[in-house]
Amino acid sequence: MAGTECLWQRVNWLAQAVKAEDPDHPVGTVLAGAMEEKVKNVARLCSAIEFVGINAYGNDSLTIGSSLRAHGWDKPWALTEYGPMGHWQAPVTAWGAYIEESASEKAPRYYAACSACLEDTQCVGSFAFIWGWKWEKTGTWYGMFNDWEAVTEDVGVNCTACQSPVVRAVARCWTGAGQAGSWPSLVEVEVDGRRLAGPRFSVSQRPFVPLRVRAYHPGGRDLTA
Repeated sequence: MAGTECLWQRVNWLAQAVKAEDPDHPVGTVLAGAMEEKVKNVARLCSAIEFVGINAYGNDSLTIGSSLRAHGWDKPWALTEYGPMGHWQAPVTAWGAYIEESASEKAPRYYAACSACLEDTQCVGSFAFIWGWKWEKTGTWYGMFNDWEAVTEDVGVNCTACQSPVVRAVARCWTGAGQAGSWPSLVEVEVDGRRLAGPRFSVSQRPFVPLRVRAYHPGGRDLTA
């Protein structure tokens, strides 16, 4: 929904009120995606808004800057949420289960989205979703850690294995340290001796199903499952 003129006029009034109380900090608002009509409404009706934040997932997060400019927004912007393919974008099984991307697919998405912001002179910052753990569709879809209570390095808990590979991907973008693509990746998956062409497969009900996974770590580290 793009919102009514009344809505955006009220947002502008609120921005003016905030700015009057605190003139030393920029005032912005956050949008879910860079939908054309919504962006045009903000640009036209919210002169007091000094930046917009955009929440975008999957491939949508890679073109936010160009989309905003195409829709008439010429002020700063921030990527206020980015991450893997959103569950609403994902394919589903015949029985209605959402198909989650593998960590090997997520890591380059995070890196690409973060890099897209760095390379855009109007992007003032980006926020990876989510630095922690949460259950949303699955227990691993969005969380950058396997369990929030075991939040790993530099916080007094030794649990490097709790990190998703996307942590290394965003760390590379934030710091420039390490190599792009330095996270483990899946090469192929075989079920019943047949290589999968995609993420979906089904098998007959039986006590044992042979599964073979080939994975690769560019640093030569051992991988365990």
